Amino acid sequence: MEQSPEPMQQPLTSNVTKGITISLFIIFLSVFFYFLGAGMQGWPQYLIYAVYAAGIMWSCVTYGKQLNGNLTFGNAFAHGFKVAAVVTVLMIGFTLAISAFSPEMKEKTLEAVRSEMAKNPGVTPDMIEKTTAIYTRWFTPILIGSALLGYLFLGLLASLAGAAVTKKKPRY
Repeated sequence: MEQSPEPMQQPLTSNVTKGITISLFIIFLSVFFYFLGAGMQGWPQYLIYAVYAAGIMWSCVTYGKQLNGNLTFGNAFAHGFKVAAVVTVLMIGFTLAISAFSPEMKEKTLEAVRSEMAKNPGVTPDMIEKTTAIYTRWFTPILIGSALLGYLFLGLLASLAGAAVTKKKPRY
């Protein structure tokens, strides 16, 4: 009995290429919101996170399609998380570049911290000033740390979701 030939595997798009593509789209949105004056708090930030998560999930599904389903959950997850790592590194670089070229970003961020703390009736003006002083001194490490943790954590969740929805028919 003759077996039908296996479908040809499509050329694979690397995780780096996908990560760069997603990063460029996020950077475009960030710059667009900046020029609109929308800032990066509230809905613009959530929209960017949604685009990022959707991009990671798209990466997993595309990877599965390119392999004609010949992968496992772990393969799809690993690919998505590698894409997330590329995006994380590029977004940390973008965030550092923006903070270096836009000194008002630091002041706007500090003002947002002050106003958010002032909304809490249990926070005294002295606490606000101490927190602002610490935030000013550690601004760059806090910026890097929050971008690192935020993008990697969301990338982890999106990779899990992307791997879960990717069609798998492993033929190992």
